[in-house]
Amino acid sequence: MIGSTRKQNTVKRTIGSLLKARRSECGLTLQEIADRSGLSAAFISQVERGKATPSIVSLINLAKALDTDIHYFITPPA
Repeated sequence: MIGSTRKQNTVKRTIGSLLKARRSECGLTLQEIADRSGLSAAFISQVERGKATPSIVSLINLAKALDTDIHYFITPPA
């Protein structure tokens, strides 16, 4: 069970760190991404900090807001 929790936290941090890095590259604030994605700035902040996990639909909306696609965040299985 501990390994499972550790793995989930790693995934959250990875998505969060990618989200924050891309947002910084684009020079956008949390509120600007929120406005573009239809998600709340508070939720996006939680994702960046690894405190929340976005759904696939939310990831798609975030990717669009950041002018990229969902593959930026996740890699589909071969």
